[in-house]
Amino acid sequence: MGLLGSEAVFAADISSLGSPLDHPAFARAAFAADSRLLLAQLSTTDAELVLYARALLLWHSRHRFCGACGRPTRAKDGGHSRACQAPDCRAQHFPRTDPCVLVLVHDGERCLLGRQPGWPKGMYSALAGFVEPCEDLESAAAREVLEEAGIAIETPRYYASQPWPFPASLMVGFEATPKTFEIQRNDAELEDARWFSRAELAALAKAPSTDGMLFVPPPFSLAGKMIARFIAQVP
Repeated sequence: MGLLGSEAVFAADISSLGSPLDHPAFARAAFAADSRLLLAQLSTTDAELVLYARALLLWHSRHRFCGACGRPTRAKDGGHSRACQAPDCRAQHFPRTDPCVLVLVHDGERCLLGRQPGWPKGMYSALAGFVEPCEDLESAAAREVLEEAGIAIETPRYYASQPWPFPASLMVGFEATPKTFEIQRNDAELEDARWFSRAELAALAKAPSTDGMLFVPPPFSLAGKMIARFIAQVP
């Protein structure tokens, strides 16, 4: 993966081992865990290394064959690229990142959040979607909110970005002011969408709702940071 100070850092794909902790090489390992669940417990440096490793290993697993001719590829440059092995092709392949917009729509008092069907039960977050070819980020933000919730927004305002290699995204966060307020949910995109008051979100940020049904993303995620920023703003 590169150097951390003067020490070389390596990543290995152990998925083929079945149950990794049963393998002799990992006899001293304490546990295996989902990288997303570890992010809140890791230092910034360690979190970046884990995410970088995950992104590279997943890319290698999905690009074993050339996208130009279909023949096998081989890792090069310490795993930072792959090359087609066919003499008449030799195409070079590099990891790609998919830009994704994350939009927190609010009017200063209420915030628009939605949930997708595949999310954990009760989780609500800012609306998001991938950027389409030849589309700028601001247009993507406005399109996604309109498509998913039927809400028209003012010009989106950039807030921050966060790499999210699940599998290979760069989340670009925007805040936006709504021009319309009546939610017209796209059932193919969202399971639900609601306006949340600042007080309601503040309560959810401290603990899930009393019936255990509602919660917002954790603070290490970009969505969690944006919701926390909205909660902290003076009305």
